[in-house]
Amino acid sequence: MKFIKAVFILGLLGVAGFLIVKKIDWKPEKSQYDIQREYNITCQRILDITRALDESFEEAAVIPRADYVYELKDYIVRYAQNLVLKDAWGQDLLFKLGDMGNFYVASAGSDMIFDGFDQKGEFTDYNGQDVIMERVAWLLYPKNRPGV
Repeated sequence: MKFIKAVFILGLLGVAGFLIVKKIDWKPEKSQYDIQREYNITCQRILDITRALDESFEEAAVIPRADYVYELKDYIVRYAQNLVLKDAWGQDLLFKLGDMGNFYVASAGSDMIFDGFDQKGEFTDYNGQDVIMERVAWLLYPKNRPGV
């Protein structure tokens, strides 16, 4: 009888533990190094895409309207096979057509919430920051970004 009670109690504890872990949806916390690495990957992708778009738009003499970079893949056909059109978090990179031939490419960052193309500055706190490049100049970027 004691054995049955012990098995029953262990079973209840196991079910309770499973439900608690499932509800919390626990994920290991990323190190600052991992987060910075993801931002560097994203910045390099944005830089490569912006260069390809700039060259392609110069050749085509037109810049189409789009909300996401992947919508422009026909304009960067000869580069597209080597380019990743998503950020390091798997989100589609954003695109905005600006004034007088300018355009913007952006990532919503690690929190995947984009706060708009009007942001500017350099950051060292990598948690949730967006990344934005205007044609050939960084607008919002991590301090230690690639391609500098």
